[in-house]
Amino acid sequence: MTPIHSVMFDIIKDFAPPYSEERSQFTLTNESLLTLMEEKGVEVTEENLSQLRALSLKIRHPRIYTPAETSVKSTQVMVNLLWIQENPFQSTKSVFDRGDKTENCLRYLGRIKELSDLRPDFSVQLWIDSALVTEEAFNKTIALIRTFKEETGINLKLRDVRLLPIDSDLMGCFHPAMPVYFRVDLLKALIPYEAMKNPDHPTFCEVRDVDIKPNTLAEVYNQNTILSLEETGFVLATYREMSQTYENSFLIFNVKNSSYQQDYQESFITSLQKKISYQKTVNQYKEFQGYSLKSNTFVGEDVYGYYENFLYARKITKNITVCVEAPLSSHSERWNHDNLYDRRNERCRFSKEGAMVTINGHRQDLDFSKWEARALTIPEDL
Repeated sequence: MTPIHSVMFDIIKDFAPPYSEERSQFTLTNESLLTLMEEKGVEVTEENLSQLRALSLKIRHPRIYTPAETSVKSTQVMVNLLWIQENPFQSTKSVFDRGDKTENCLRYLGRIKELSDLRPDFSVQLWIDSALVTEEAFNKTIALIRTFKEETGINLKLRDVRLLPIDSDLMGCFHPAMPVYFRVDLLKALIPYEAMKNPDHPTFCEVRDVDIKPNTLAEVYNQNTILSLEETGFVLATYREMSQTYENSFLIFNVKNSSYQQDYQESFITSLQKKISYQKTVNQYKEFQGYSLKSNTFVGEDVYGYYENFLYARKITKNITVCVEAPLSSHSERWNHDNLYDRRNERCRFSKEGAMVTINGHRQDLDFSKWEARALTIPEDL
């Protein structure tokens, strides 16, 4: 085995499968790679580094990458995190918790602090749905966030789904009877859409699940990412544990790149609006006629599928992924729901009486007749 092949082998070993507990964390970085090359007797040249970085990109190693020619600064990025309740009014203590607990809220804010430690002077928007929380939990969360901002100095802004400038069909999709994956994915699609319309928004709109492991700007906005953001306008996540090509647990849009914005609106947002409007019409008609609605339901994967529409409209064949480290936790820390069933299989349809939700074959009839969508007021200092 030649010296450079020995280094390649070590990179691959560092990328051990996730079921190997001893290799659950990546140990090699750009800096330690240089030391490893010297130890193995490999000359540190651009040619050798290019070979090793190309291998790392191919196997989705997030810590070995080609640095960007021009570094991205924190002021050029707006980070967006989100938390969506599954059902209304689950807690009196915190927007992020169930019952009378507050540990999820403290854990969530702790993750923001971890990201801030790696990205000094960064800005973050935290999205919630105020129509699904009690006023008591909302006010207590406001107090916790205000204290957190004072103690850390982090530029954190609280945003409400209910104040998004979208039409009634899209806003109606944040009804609590809709699958939680549907609502979360819809918000992830709408956040960059709103950013595109804001001339004062920083260059990059970054949307991430809170449990994606914190990463530096240099790791994420490397040369491969920057090229994709310049050419195609966006990137989606890829990581070691994934079987599919990309995932929307982490995404970045270059909102100053106008070349793709019309395609995004037409192939993603407008197409989704039309489907939602049609689906509701079909459901109401068939409910009235007494037909089966099995094939006319809202599914958690509905929104995710429109990324394919967008890619097809853009005729994109180049790489549009950015390597990140896999989520640190279960979905229970991304949004609030129980863990009895896999919510990716959740299906929902509306009827005149309420909503019927099916998860893994288990049916629930939900009565939301007493629930009304109303927004709580976020203080100006948040």
